[in-house]
Amino acid sequence: MITLFERAYSGISVRHLPGGKQVQTLEEIRLPCGTVIPAGFTCNADSVSRWLGPLYTWLKARTILGAIVHDFYYSIKIPQREADQLFLRAMAWEGVKARYRYPIYNAVRVFGRFYY
Repeated sequence: MITLFERAYSGISVRHLPGGKQVQTLEEIRLPCGTVIPAGFTCNADSVSRWLGPLYTWLKARTILGAIVHDFYYSIKIPQREADQLFLRAMAWEGVKARYRYPIYNAVRVFGRFYY
């Protein structure tokens, strides 16, 4: 089990499902509010539109933990702004550099409303 923001981030175990568009968690993730993302949670880890072309490619696959947390929050209908803020914090904790983190966050703020 991994607990967000508890200690230095050391990675998360996931399995990429056939087709390559979804991932499944292999361990539980405990969120700051006490909610637990169960092992076996499946998500697409991708709310940014592919029509962005090169920008999409540049942003893709920079975060996995943040994307899982964000997708879980969206799935349980936590307010979108709160989910997006936790996504930003999780990316920072995960070690995503600011030059990628903020464009990813802004893209999720724009395109996430279509998935929420």
